[in-house]
Amino acid sequence: MPPEPLSAAFFFKRGAVIENEKEEIRISSGRAVDDAERHPPAVSDDPAAFDAARVQLYEPQHLCRTALAGLDAAQHHPYVRLRDVLAADGKIAPYGGVTLICIVAAYPAAWAIAKIVKPQHRSTLMMVVILPFFTSQLLLIYAMMNLIQTGGLLLTALDAIGIHGAKTWLYTNKATVLILTYEYLPYMILCLYSSLEGINDNVIQASLILGASKMKTFTNIVFPMSVPGLLSGILLVFVPVAGSFVEPGLVGGAGGSMVGSMIDTQYSGSLNMGYGAALSCVLLIILSIIMAVTRIAANRAQKAIGGDIA
Repeated sequence: MPPEPLSAAFFFKRGAVIENEKEEIRISSGRAVDDAERHPPAVSDDPAAFDAARVQLYEPQHLCRTALAGLDAAQHHPYVRLRDVLAADGKIAPYGGVTLICIVAAYPAAWAIAKIVKPQHRSTLMMVVILPFFTSQLLLIYAMMNLIQTGGLLLTALDAIGIHGAKTWLYTNKATVLILTYEYLPYMILCLYSSLEGINDNVIQASLILGASKMKTFTNIVFPMSVPGLLSGILLVFVPVAGSFVEPGLVGGAGGSMVGSMIDTQYSGSLNMGYGAALSCVLLIILSIIMAVTRIAANRAQKAIGGDIA
């Protein structure tokens, strides 16, 4: 379903700006600019013609042509590079940071629920883990913003125990990473819990009885048998985090933009749909490769421990 239409005057004004940008791109790429390109035909003020142009704008074939045009412009524009997507300026680094933090925090929690807590209490703890899913994502973001703002509960508690840091974490990359971790940590816990619960307790006890330390038992038995759940959790965390744009827009500040927010800006802000479609295609290809590699690794890990993934 296409988004709500904007006014004709807004599109006419944006059209003039976009035409100036196109001319700058042609000049920077060394192309000759003829009179037809320098002085495009005037846009009609007829409402019927405007509606027809707006309908054509959202046709699938027009969107495909727009994406290809954006890729072609990216080859000539001096500021459009693949590094805009690949983290030369740190825009993709938070994705890996959020995923790593989720792994480190989820392993102890999933192990405690699966192996330490009594079976009659596991369902209660799992309900606590999935409790954030019953709340709107936007409400979770605003709740975390209240905690990390100046005078918030989190910073006040840190000051009380002698940890003095910044007066506020809002509008920083730390805030973006913290909120994304809070939102997607339950996914990692659920995936690891499903794998850890399936490990036979007798196997772990046999390893300890035969003289293996707890660290060796974890590295040689627990971790290899939990790799399928770990890889599934990585996919469930990394892929949606890579497309996040609400969190960076609300708490990331001017320097906290990520690829998802860049794409959103191209569509909703500058109306540069060609460049936005090009960024979306590049991000889709990267995520597809990551998902394929992770799927192959999960299949091999499952076969190595005596099972298979359908």
